Amino acid sequence: ALGTSVHGLSAIYSGDATYLGSSGTDTHEVDRATTLLGITAAPDPSLQGWPVTITAALTVSAPGAGTPTGNIVVSATNSSGCSILLPATNCTLVFDSGGLQSISASYAGDSDFEAATADAITHQSIPEVLLRDGFEL
Repeated sequence: ALGTSVHGLSAIYSGDATYLGSSGTDTHEVDRATTLLGITAAPDPSLQGWPVTITAALTVSAPGAGTPTGNIVVSATNSSGCSILLPATNCTLVFDSGGLQSISASYAGDSDFEAATADAITHQSIPEVLLRDGFEL
């Protein structure tokens, strides 16, 4: 398999009793493979201050193949976010406040795979004030 870059190709045919010999050269460029990124969050809804698992699906678009390397960085409102070191598929974050949250993720790419950004998803974090002493306030 050829790595990503421009490769020089050459061929030589020395000929035989019927056909004359010939030679030729050309170049072939191998580009990085396109990737697609999607994320989910569970549980949803979650309790403020409790862990939420973010699961990422990073797929390689045909005709690309192989396993991307590097990190998927997950960002969220009211959270410090988390990072997924590939080939792992999930990380855990915590929301510091309640309400509707937005979660996004991005993959920077590597030498063989292009960058990708997931569509942002929303997540409901139930405010802590509603949970004190097991009763709603």
